[in-house]
Amino acid sequence: MGSGGPDWVTSTRTLESAKDTGKYGQVTINTVATLIRPADSGRQSCTLTNQSDKDVYLGLDNLVTVNTGMAFAAFSILVNARYTGPLYGIVASGSGKVGYIDF
Repeated sequence: MGSGGPDWVTSTRTLESAKDTGKYGQVTINTVATLIRPADSGRQSCTLTNQSDKDVYLGLDNLVTVNTGMAFAAFSILVNARYTGPLYGIVASGSGKVGYIDF
């Protein structure tokens, strides 16, 4: 398209190819670091939903704790458009659930 406008054809092709390679699901998060998403160099975007009534603490490795992780508030959404490494979560007590969709 002309002068800096969006290239809708390319965007459509990207979305079409993403539906063939996308992944989605849910992970139960416990009081020990739980792998939410493994490393994936082909991942272009990841959307997470905290489907729990409690905060989930996120980290980049299995050493994450409720004191070191980033708080992912109950019933919230997080979109990550660049990170392709692993993502772990942990809860302070009981268990929680995180949904994901990767493209």
